[in-house]
Parts: sequence; structure tokens; C-alpha cells
Amino acid sequence: MEEIKMVNLFYPNEEAKNSKLKNTEYYKQLGFDQGLIFGTMRLFGSLGDSNKIIDYVTTDIETIKYRQQVFDDFKKNTTFRASIEKIIPHLQELLDMRKQNKESGDTTAHLYSICDMDLYFTTLTELDSIFKEATGLQSQALIDFGKFIAEKVSAPEFADMQKRVAAAMDEVKNIKSITIGINLDAQLYPKEAGIVSINKDVYKSGNVVDKVLRAEIKNDEYTCMSPLEIVTRGMAPDEVNAVYDALNNALDVMYKASVKKFQPMVAEFLAENLDFLSDIVEQLTFYTAGCMLFDKLKVSYRLGVTKPVIHSMKEHVLHLSGVYNPIYAIRETKRDLVVNNVIFDRVGDIYVLTGGTKTGKTLFTQSVGIAQIMFQLGMYVAADKAEMSPVDNVFALCPMDTGDKNRKLVENDCAMISEMLPQITSDSLVLFDGVLAAASNVEATYILENVLENIAKKNGRGILSTAFADIAESADEINRKANGSKIDTLVARVENERALYIMDRERPEGGIFAKEIVQKYNLAAE
Repeated sequence: MEEIKMVNLFYPNEEAKNSKLKNTEYYKQLGFDQGLIFGTMRLFGSLGDSNKIIDYVTTDIETIKYRQQVFDDFKKNTTFRASIEKIIPHLQELLDMRKQNKESGDTTAHLYSICDMDLYFTTLTELDSIFKEATGLQSQALIDFGKFIAEKVSAPEFADMQKRVAAAMDEVKNIKSITIGINLDAQLYPKEAGIVSINKDVYKSGNVVDKVLRAEIKNDEYTCMSPLEIVTRGMAPDEVNAVYDALNNALDVMYKASVKKFQPMVAEFLAENLDFLSDIVEQLTFYTAGCMLFDKLKVSYRLGVTKPVIHSMKEHVLHLSGVYNPIYAIRETKRDLVVNNVIFDRVGDIYVLTGGTKTGKTLFTQSVGIAQIMFQLGMYVAADKAEMSPVDNVFALCPMDTGDKNRKLVENDCAMISEMLPQITSDSLVLFDGVLAAASNVEATYILENVLENIAKKNGRGILSTAFADIAESADEINRKANGSKIDTLVARVENERALYIMDRERPEGGIFAKEIVQKYNLAAE
């Protein structure tokens, strides 16, 4: 048999699997670990053996395009998508059942192995029908997967094994009666008994006369010479248990003899034909749950979802219009959420975002990082429009502000930043929100000036969101000293002491006001 080539719905080729982000701390820092649940589908959430999504964030443009095309097909072909959603639990059941069976006893395992095969045939046949009935699929991944399933279902080995399993299932499921042979002692008391045969027909009540004289009954093996009696009539409870135990033990031996011969054959067949399902279930769940996320955002919350225009990594493009935090929107069930725009350009590679508490700085900073990760997962992103380049790493640090002024907390933040700095390149995205909140204004400003200068010298890009407005006043001086990435400023808009959650590209008002006062009252030093 010629081996059928395995299909991967995440990667166009084996080499693409190596294009990963090395740093993974961003996952928790950006809030992905909170997870999103859509019925039985889970997207993001806690990492583990059943959720390896962090491994699928890629830097490879061809992989991003490959996945975007799959999402295109799922979004356009709603009937196809609904059928895939419906079959995913059956695929998962097959995997779970197989795992459980490995822990079962001998005879039970043999019986379960046949059930595994029956479920396998039913599921793959149904999956093949779904792809055959689908129209207009354009993505190479789904086209190839449809061919892969069709080849499996049409293979001679599939039909041959299906016949064998059907025969085995028939042998087990259609047992209607058993014939028991009983040896008697000299006093005609039962001495020992054993099963003579297992039968597909039931025994019927009769009598001696009919059995001897009536031709149509005489040759009927299943008509008794006396009326049928309830087996345990007149027995004490312990005697009833003894009878059932004896029968069950005898039947266990019969079952084992009937199905044991299939177990090695089934195990070998499933080992060769079931491995692909483990990855496929996870991949199909990712695409269907992703589409559920898009629909939820667009329909339920009236928010934009878009397929990003892809640029090369070296172009360093990050243009987002109408960007927002999708995890926050769904968690808090926010409709018509305030959205923002951000463009990284020659005069603004690094933004210092300032503003008061509860003005949306954290949500905005995280929304940019979430959009970047969704893009590099090959997903549509939470924005109205997007043009993006992949980055080699996302360095996110968003510590929770406890309100304490504590040097240990300051050193913890500094230690984490120090670990990140050597890894940052011109192709990286840096997102710091609320770092050094435990420091004084003077301490934080001095430390952050040095951090920004280091990042700028590496030609890095990113956002520093902080309540320390003084750092924004250092932007021009840092630009002069670093001679690298240009630092610009964003301000969280507030009107009439009310936060609007909009980030404006401008200098903080406090600094502008101070300069105007110095000039107005002639306070400048000579």
C-alpha cells in the first residue's frame, strides 16, 4: 500500500514549523490566558497538552497566508463550517475513547477496540461526505485535507477492515441466547455445566408432545421440550449471584475467544491511521473557534474584524485603524467599544503613552499586542483595517499596579526588563504598561529614559504606557542621543474630567502648559 501523505492545516511545509517566537511571556501579559469559550469550543486560555496554541505563533509569511486562506473558506462556507463544528466532538470522542481503552481490562479492551473501529469508520465516512458536499473551497490546506480523507476512505484496506469489523460486531451484538450443557450425577442432580454454543436466535417455550410429533417443531433447534422458566426462580439471593457469576465468567471466556483475535489487528490499523487526528482536531477547533470569535465581535458587539494586509518583516509596518481589545470586549460583554488608531512610522517607532489611571492605556497597549499575535496566528484581527509585518518577538510586560511604593517591586520590574533588553532587535515589538509603578516619579523617569534609549538604539518598536508624564518630555532628548528609532507621544484623552478612552498623538498637556507659562511670564533662564 502506498502511504497517503499527511496534511497539516497549520503549516504549508515542514520547514515552516521552525519559525516561532522564542519569547512566550507575552501570552500571560496580554491576557490570552483568560481564554474565550464558545459552547464546547475553547480559544486561548490556560496552556497545556490540550492547548499548545502558543507554539503556533509564527514569523513565516507563507504560513500566515496559508492560515488566512483557511479562515477565508470557513467564513464564506457557513454550511461547511457548521458541519465541521458538528463533527469535531465525534473526532474528539474517538481520541478520548482510544485513550480510555488502553486502561481497560483484557476482554473489555478487545470489545472496545472493535467499537473504536466502528466509530472510526463512521466518523471518517461522514468527514469525507462533508468535504465532497462542500463547494467553493479555495484554501490549499482544506483542498488537500479533503483529498487526504477521500483517499483514506476509498483505500482497499479501509473497506476490507470495515467488513472484518462488521463481522466481529455482528458476532458480538447479535448474541440472543446460549446453549448450556449440564452433566448429572447418579441421582440426576446437576454436577457441572458449560456453554455449548452462543446463538443468534432465541429459545421458545414448547412441550414434549409437540416436540416429538409436530414436524415443523421437531427439527427446530430453538423450541424447547418444556415451557421456559425464569432462571433464578426459587433461588436464594446468594444462589442467584452464584448463577449469574458462573454465566458471566463463561460468557467472558466466550467473548474473549470471539474478539481477541481482532485486537492486534485493530491496534495496528489504528496506529497507522489515527495519528493524524490528534493534530487535526486541534487545528479544526482553532479555525472554528476563531470564526466564532469573529462572528461574536462583529454581530454581537458591532466591532470590526479584518484580514490584515501582509508586509515583510523588514518593512516594519504596523498600521491599525479601529483597534480594540477583543478579550476585554467579550469578557465584559461590551458593545460599541471605543476603538483607536495607531501607526508606526519614521517619526514614531516608539510611543510613550501617558494619562491618568483608568483612561484606557492598558487596554490600548494590550490591544496592539493582541492584534499582532492574532495576525501571526494567521487570524483576522480585532480592528477595522490593518497592515502589518510579522515581528521576531513580542516583549510584553504589564505588571498589576498594587498602589504600593516598594523598592522590591521596582527591582522586580527592572530585572524583567534587563532580561528582555539583550533579546530585542529592530524586528521586535516591545509593549510595557505600568512598569515601575511602585517607583517615585524621579526614579521612574530616570530609569525609563535609559530603557527607552536602549530600545531606540536597537531600532526597536513599541509602546511604553505610563502614568509618569515627565518621561514624555524627554522624547526629543532621547531621540537626539539614541539616533535610532524615533520616539513620539500619545495621550489618553480626557474631557471635563471624564476619560474618553481615545489615544491622541500629541504631547502631554502638562508639559506644553508649563512651557507656555515660562514664555508668557518671561521665566526662562538667560
